[in-house]
Amino acid sequence: MNDFLILLLKGNVFLLLFYLVYRLCFKRFTFFGANRVYLLLSLPLALFLAGFSVPLPQAVEVLPVLDSYFVENPIASSPINAITTLSAPVTPSTDFGPSIWMLLYLFGASGGLLRLCYRLAQVRGLVRRGHRTTTRG
Repeated sequence: MNDFLILLLKGNVFLLLFYLVYRLCFKRFTFFGANRVYLLLSLPLALFLAGFSVPLPQAVEVLPVLDSYFVENPIASSPINAITTLSAPVTPSTDFGPSIWMLLYLFGASGGLLRLCYRLAQVRGLVRRGHRTTTRG
């Protein structure tokens, strides 16, 4: 679930970058077909680019020296015993962060969908109430 949220976030960042390029470079052009192609191709390209991950340098974790453990503890006679005796019990995590973010995202998306349906119903009402006129050119 967390990976899906990261993918959505990356996709939105790429869409924002493509939109900024459009606003800065292409908005004033009168080539509406080219502008439309750019905007329509930016959607799948943003999703495609969001799927890639850039490997980041990982921090090296320094492990404690086990020599003093062997001297103080005669039971741990090999590194395998020392490692098994030093391991901590694993407790289940109660982190609800990603699920809360997913609920917030779904709430926002459903609100946007309801607003879209309302606006489409308004446009449909305008079309029904409108008068048709014909002109001869």
